Amino acid sequence: VFLYEVLRTLAAWTTLTIMTVWMITCQQWSDMRWLQRFEHNEMMHDQPAPMPGTTPPPPPAPVPVPLAHPLLHSPYRPPPRHLARHYGYGGARHYGGGHGHPPHHPFSRPWPQYALLQDVVLEHLPLMEKAWISDKLVGASAVICILGCMAMSRGWRERLMMIRRIGWMLTVLYFFRSLTISVTTMPPSINSCSIVIPKTWWQIIQATPQILAGTVGQCTDKIFSGHTVLFTMSFLFLRTYATHWAVVVYSSVHATVGILSVLLARYHYTIDVVLAVLMTYFVHRTYYSALDSAIWQRICQAPKNKGSDDFAHCYQNNGAAESEQQQ
Repeated sequence: VFLYEVLRTLAAWTTLTIMTVWMITCQQWSDMRWLQRFEHNEMMHDQPAPMPGTTPPPPPAPVPVPLAHPLLHSPYRPPPRHLARHYGYGGARHYGGGHGHPPHHPFSRPWPQYALLQDVVLEHLPLMEKAWISDKLVGASAVICILGCMAMSRGWRERLMMIRRIGWMLTVLYFFRSLTISVTTMPPSINSCSIVIPKTWWQIIQATPQILAGTVGQCTDKIFSGHTVLFTMSFLFLRTYATHWAVVVYSSVHATVGILSVLLARYHYTIDVVLAVLMTYFVHRTYYSALDSAIWQRICQAPKNKGSDDFAHCYQNNGAAESEQQQ
């Protein structure tokens, strides 16, 4: 039984790992699309206006974005040190001090303000220069969620079950996030964002831990916020299984401060945060509703439960369901 539960848990987290790599690949693809479209629009903008009475020349063909060296028409300019998270390989340690440029030379120049979306909330919030605070908060939230749920579980089976549930829910949410990132490319939420595009799949896999840790980021991975997913998921799990009110209060404060830090650091637009909260709550609620239905169905179908209080509860639920169908 123990080996069976361990294998199920490993299957859940292996699926989560594969989905995480795929989501990061979609993020890189989104950055490539944004860069190619932006360069094409700039080329169109630079074309001289046609003379009156003449036929305008056909628009130039879009320039493909190479994977290894994305359209560098100007020398590389690293972003400020306090904005190293927005965004370059290796974080702040690669900027200054003679460490040289990040690999693959990210396309980094200040994006024009018109390329960014208007956000009513971000316009009234100051920019938090210490953006690493948000990354540390989301990492601490994930660790506290896992350790807290394991501490509140009784026995190894419940602990493995809790870890497995977290893995499956994150897999579903990351799948939805991969879809939204792939179908719609959002502009960066800060004009100092630098696009870094790896050359091979192996470089994407190597960058996965750094991206999750916050030392490597993307520009257009907006809808919806992965940071907010982890904050909300941690709060929902601790609220569900915590036996003391102080744990629930702490998790709610941690999640609120973390989500606010995401906005202050300009990691996401406000719509990304709102959708992340709604999607996480929807997946969490749907999962446990389906789980409760499966448990009651198994209880009602078990012959040994006939005559017990649980079976009476099943009978009442079935009668209420039939009456609703008749009405």
